[in-house]
Amino acid sequence: MHSLLTVFAVTTVFPELLTGCAEERTLVFDDIFREESRIVLDSRDEFLIGPLPRIGTVTAGGDIVILDITPRTGIYDRTGAGKGVIGGPGDGPGEYRNPVSITSHNGDLYLYDSMLSRISRYDRTFRFVSSMLVSELLDEIDFSEEGRLYGYWSTHPSELVCELDDAGQLLRRFAPQSENHNEAARSAGGGVVISGGFLYTISPYEYTLSKYSLDGVLVDSVQGRSAYYVPPPEQFDVRILNDIPRLDEYHDQWSHILQILRIGDRALAVVFAAPGYSRAFLALYDSDLNPIAEDIQLPDYTRAPGALFSRGDRLYMLLEPSDDQANPSVAVYTLRRSLVDL
Repeated sequence: MHSLLTVFAVTTVFPELLTGCAEERTLVFDDIFREESRIVLDSRDEFLIGPLPRIGTVTAGGDIVILDITPRTGIYDRTGAGKGVIGGPGDGPGEYRNPVSITSHNGDLYLYDSMLSRISRYDRTFRFVSSMLVSELLDEIDFSEEGRLYGYWSTHPSELVCELDDAGQLLRRFAPQSENHNEAARSAGGGVVISGGFLYTISPYEYTLSKYSLDGVLVDSVQGRSAYYVPPPEQFDVRILNDIPRLDEYHDQWSHILQILRIGDRALAVVFAAPGYSRAFLALYDSDLNPIAEDIQLPDYTRAPGALFSRGDRLYMLLEPSDDQANPSVAVYTLRRSLVDL
């Protein structure tokens, strides 16, 4: 049976899908996005991508920046050809040990290295400019349009989001950690999106999407209504903490919120995996947290945080290498219609 949310999405957002149909239809990925291109990333030795890659960012010029734990920050143009690397492994200026997040502001790129606890700045030609140490452990960084710097950490014991000053020091914390978080459930995922003067966040452990002012005041929150989302169990056996196979089994019992994305000018997307990572789904909301569509199954998704990136109306999806490829590919999708007025 289709949920009321699905009926709402089909009849109000895409009424033309029902033309000539006697029954409502569940939205699928191809109803909303069309594949624009599929880019095979350059696999020459100097551009080989290591394990656990993520799409760090896509620049205004269309260059795709891939982070991996080798460590490497590779730059590929819109055809997939390698253009170079940003910085390199080490402790020196512009170097890094574990690059986990990169974002842009005023044309420059800012890369956060969790091992060295610092943010390095590079200009639009990818040359190193400066760096600063940060006082907080983070998973992700982002800037507001005014240049305010925010960080997100999925496993912080009390708050998910912090604002940092120009010297990388803590200004404030907000966005309480999920009650579903526990020591065994520690997981990367969730994230932040800054859009229209507000900050949106979600944790990996609870399908609650929240909207805050940039000063950390809660504006609104909404509970997801997916038919496939399963929260973590309320209790766990502490003995699994030192038993990796049992810990993996525990994580396979619940759904992990993997990412939050900005789609177009006014829409948000939440990406989560069904228990056991058997499938991954996308849900769409407008900027006031009104639901647009739920349970849109993603095609060919690698089901890991950072496998998706959005810029404007485009969605970039990192795909596993095929048997005859050394590097992953990136599928590029565009919206079939505008979501601006939703």
